[in-house]
Amino acid sequence: MSAMDQPFDNLRRRLRLLSLDQQPTLLDQDSFSWFALTDPRYIAAIQTLAEDRALNSEQMAILTEIEQALPTRQIIPEGYCTLDRITLLVAQACNARCVYCYAGGGSYSSKPMLMTLTTAQDTVRFFLQRFPQIKQIQFFGGEPLLNVAAMKHVMEFVTDLHDTGQIAHLPCFTAVTNLTLLPPELPNLLEKFQLELVISIDGPALIHNQLRPLASGEGSFERMFHNVRRIQQITGGRQPEAAEVTYTAKHAQLGISPLDVYNFIQESLRISKVLLTPVETDDPALRVADDMWYESIRQIIQLGYQAYCEGNLVQAHRQLSPWLRGVNPNNAEPWECDLFCTAGMYSFAVDARGDIYPCQKFIGHPQFCMGSVAAGPDVFSSDTFDRVQRKVTPLIRKDYSECLSCPIRTICAACPAQWILASSSLASPIGPWCDLKREFKIHLIALSLKMQEEHPDRWHQLASAETPVVPY
Repeated sequence: MSAMDQPFDNLRRRLRLLSLDQQPTLLDQDSFSWFALTDPRYIAAIQTLAEDRALNSEQMAILTEIEQALPTRQIIPEGYCTLDRITLLVAQACNARCVYCYAGGGSYSSKPMLMTLTTAQDTVRFFLQRFPQIKQIQFFGGEPLLNVAAMKHVMEFVTDLHDTGQIAHLPCFTAVTNLTLLPPELPNLLEKFQLELVISIDGPALIHNQLRPLASGEGSFERMFHNVRRIQQITGGRQPEAAEVTYTAKHAQLGISPLDVYNFIQESLRISKVLLTPVETDDPALRVADDMWYESIRQIIQLGYQAYCEGNLVQAHRQLSPWLRGVNPNNAEPWECDLFCTAGMYSFAVDARGDIYPCQKFIGHPQFCMGSVAAGPDVFSSDTFDRVQRKVTPLIRKDYSECLSCPIRTICAACPAQWILASSSLASPIGPWCDLKREFKIHLIALSLKMQEEHPDRWHQLASAETPVVPY
C-alpha cells in the first residue's frame, strides 16, 4: 500500500460493499447507514479500496467525498448519565404458573414477597444519584399488579420530583402483566401517570391456557380477555399499549403459526403492537428451531410488504414496523456501542429486597447481585459491583473476529443471561444461529431500501410511526 492510501485505512474498516437483491449497496458499519450505489465510478473506488489495490486520483477524490459525507458516531462518552431502564420487581410473587417461566413461579426461587414502599422509593432515589435522567421505569414481577401500592407510590414520588424541578425529565412508566387481576386503582393510574400496560398473551385460549395456567391449575385466558376488554373500554382503546408473546414449539404442534398469533391479537383482542419472541429455553418440548422461526417471520413480513404496496399502511405498520424499525439507522443512538446488551451498564433490575442485578433474568442467582440499594451510592464504586459488571459486560462485538467482519454487527442484539446461566460460565455469542440472523437482517435491509425507492411518502409515514423494537 502506498503512503497516499493510508488515510483511507479507517474508511476501509468502516465500509462494506454488498449486493442486496442485485443492487450494489454501501454499508457504513460505524453509523449503520445504507446507501444504494448507481454510479460505477463509486463502486469501482470502493472495490479498489476493499481489495487493498492502488487508488488513482479520481478514486481518492471519491473516497474523500464519501468520508466527509458519512455520519459520525462517538463511543459512549465518559460520564454518560442517562439510565435506559430500571426494572422494579414490586412483586416477587405470581398468581400464574407459566410452563416456561425462568423466575421460579415468580418468586425467583425464594420466599414470595412484595417490595415495600420505602424500598421502592429508595431505589428510585438511589439511581437518580448516579443517573440524573431515567428513560423508563418498568414494573415487573412475578405479577406487578399484586403490589399496585408500590407502583402508585413510585409514580407519585417521581412525578413530584419532576413537577418541583428536582429532575428535568419524567420517565416513561410501564408494567408487564398477565392482566388476570384488575385492581380498582389501576384505571386512575393509567390516566394520571400515563402508565403503559404490556400484556403477556400467547395466542388463542387453546395455547394460552396450556402455557399460562393460573396457580390453581385453571386457564387464565378468560380472565385476561375480560380485563383487556374492560381496560379498552375505560381508556377508549388506548390501552393495553402492547402484547408480549412467547412463541413455543407447542404452538407449532397445534398448528398455530406466528402469523396466526399476530392476527388473533390484532383482530380479536384489538391490540395493534405485538412483541413476538421465541421462547428462551433448552427444553426440546418448547424450543423453536431457529430456521423455522425466521422463516415464519419472513411470511409475516411478506404480507406486510404486500399491504404496503397496496397502500394499506395500517396493516403494513402492524406487520412490518416492529422488525424494520430495528434496521433503521434513524433509530440508532448517536454513539457507537459495542455491547450485545447494556444490562449492568445502562439498565438494571432491583428485586423486592432492594438488591441490584444487571437484569431480572439474573435475580435468584446471588453471584450476580451487584449490591443493595440500602448501601447507598458507594455501591457503584464497590468491588462487588465492578466484579459482576465485568462478568456480564465483557461480551463486546469488537472482541470477536466474526463480529468485526459482520455487516449487521451494529444492530445485533443478544442476551448474556441466556449464555451465562445456561452454561454456568461465560459462553461465546457466536454460533450456528449467526448465519440465519445475518441473512434475516440483510433481507430486512434490502426490503427497506426497496420500499423507500418504490413509495418514499409511504415509507416516511411507516418509519416515523412509534413502534417497539423486536430484538431478533
